[in-house]
Amino acid sequence: MSLEWLGTHKEFISELMRFGNAYALNYNTERDLGLEVKLSASEVQMMECIMNSEDKYLKMAKIAAQMGIPKSTFSKNIKKMMNKGLIEKYHMSDNKKEIIVRVSDYGRKLYAEYCEIVIKSLYGEVFRRLDEIPPEYEAKLTGIIGIIAQENSRTAKPSLEKID
Repeated sequence: MSLEWLGTHKEFISELMRFGNAYALNYNTERDLGLEVKLSASEVQMMECIMNSEDKYLKMAKIAAQMGIPKSTFSKNIKKMMNKGLIEKYHMSDNKKEIIVRVSDYGRKLYAEYCEIVIKSLYGEVFRRLDEIPPEYEAKLTGIIGIIAQENSRTAKPSLEKID
């Protein structure tokens, strides 16, 4: 089968898919970065998403949807992170069914240490290269990646078929 449909974008799409595959392969793998606790990419990403939306008091299901992961996966990871002391759960005072999660002080400390390590080992070079391109190009690239992420996070919904 020919890959002509990729046109001049073959190299970019190939690298994007290689990144996605590599990231997926290690997404739930806890890495020893010299911190008190091993962290996986999924845990770090969840802490970032939770901290980013703290002022909105979002329910766990809403945060899971923002991340593009199933609610069950989010809940399972929250339980695991609570056992590590990274996350705390709270009830809304006016609705005991609504559970809000927050990154604990300990989780914030580990997250800050994690950031220092990954800036030196990976993201420092990524940021330097991003600084070399105009902001509008970075915005376009971000939009392209967002389209791919949105499309790949859609779950197939079964349709009804009439039985004769």
